[in-house]
Amino acid sequence: MKLIPVGERLLVKLDAVDEKKVGSILVPAKHGELSRAATVLAAGDEVKRFKVGDRIFLGYHSGNVVDIAWEKADTLRIVDEAEIWGFVTEE
Repeated sequence: MKLIPVGERLLVKLDAVDEKKVGSILVPAKHGELSRAATVLAAGDEVKRFKVGDRIFLGYHSGNVVDIAWEKADTLRIVDEAEIWGFVTEE
């Protein structure tokens, strides 16, 4: 199965965040971090700047969580192209 975003949306996979357990609560190791890195998995037909495989940065809570049975919870997000803060190039 494939999930394909539409319009100016992208499907991204967030990089893993180290977590520690405080009692029964999971706390990200970088608590208070403002951004997250991700990789573009699919792009809608109206996306102009990004392509599959691009490494991007976005706000920590940007986009909408996609809950798919074959992926770990909270690793996939659908984000609007405008929510992306920047990307990494090889140059």
